[in-house]
Amino acid sequence: MKLIIFTCLFAAVWTNESGQISETTLIESEDDFRQAPAKNLFGPWVTVPVDDPIIQKYTEQALERQNKEFGDRYKRLVSINQAKRQTLSGYRFEIEMIIRETDCNKNDPKKHQCQFNSARAPEPVVFDVWVKGD
Repeated sequence: MKLIIFTCLFAAVWTNESGQISETTLIESEDDFRQAPAKNLFGPWVTVPVDDPIIQKYTEQALERQNKEFGDRYKRLVSINQAKRQTLSGYRFEIEMIIRETDCNKNDPKKHQCQFNSARAPEPVVFDVWVKGD
């Protein structure tokens, strides 16, 4: 299973068989992105409900990893705007959302309850999730 996160700073994030994120690689150029494992694209994009459990799972995992890897302040989900799926030799999900920095440090035990930082603008991000087929 592969999970690639796109933000203002590009990063590729890989998951292990249990779905836990295991490795992050900073992508600094278009060439770095092109070297990511290629897949033959087969099916058309299909809209997936944003409240679908698989969309919620990948959103949570990717946001958790982004919080771990980048910045000092905890970022929370504001909204999921759109989700879609493409059939490959597995599946590819593209999840468009808005996240926002909170007033809390990412190590704060109550970080999930923190208020959004009013001085920081919401950030649009897209999580591109590749799920390997059988």
